Formats: sequence, C-alpha cells, structure tokens
Amino acid sequence: MGKKWMIIMVLLFSLCSIHSIAAEPVKEVEKTVVLSYQELLGREYKMISPFGGNKITLGFDIRNRIYGYTGLNRFWGQAQLENGKLKVGEVFTTEHKGVQEQRILQVKYLTLLKDSDSIYFEGENLVLSTPFQEKLIFQRIK
Repeated sequence: MGKKWMIIMVLLFSLCSIHSIAAEPVKEVEKTVVLSYQELLGREYKMISPFGGNKITLGFDIRNRIYGYTGLNRFWGQAQLENGKLKVGEVFTTEHKGVQEQRILQVKYLTLLKDSDSIYFEGENLVLSTPFQEKLIFQRIK
C-alpha cells in the first residue's frame, strides 16, 4: 500500500511540474534586418556561437572592410551589405601557424563568414547566416 501512495505522489508531482513548465510563455527575440553598412560602421563584435570562447571577433571599418581575429590570426577583407544581404569578398590573414585545432577553427570560421549571405540583429546580437541555415552569432564589444 505504501508503494502505491509513493507512486501516486511522484506522478502528481511530475504532472504539476510539467504543467508549470508549459505555462511559461516563450519569449520572442526581435529580429531586425541590417539595411546598410553605415549601421555597423566602427563597431566590433565577439563571437558567442558556434565557436564562443575562442576570442573570435568581427569589425566593420570606414572603407567597407571587415576585419577581426580568427582565434589564431588577424584577418581583413571587403564586404558589401545592402537590405540585409551580405557579400564577403576575398579575405586575407596574417600567417601565424598555431596548433592544428586553431587552424581548423580558422578555416571553419572564415568559410562560414564568406558563405554568409544575410545579416540581422536578434535582440542585441548580430547574426550572420548562410544559405544552409548555419549562424554566426556575435555580441557587441565596441
């Protein structure tokens, strides 16, 4: 008899927990399209996803150039931005060798950066996305 009560109590507790979780509203994050390069001019961002914690950065200067740090080398290149559409041209890097993991991360980051075709803000975060639904998410640092 004691086991039955224990099972009933656990089930009731579980149902109450599930109900309270389901009752919490889901917060919508506002998505704002970046319309022009001027909106990003002079700003710098650090990556928070998918390679957060690797000191990866992205910045936008006055000559329609992007620049930053790959976690191994500094990089720079041309970028065009209009009505939320992004086109990254050829990207150049410094030549530090580093360890294999750093080199692999650099190639992944620069490939995703060059593949990015749209740019927008989700709340405070800058998001670059590829046609393959991959996202680079950055937090503003300057």
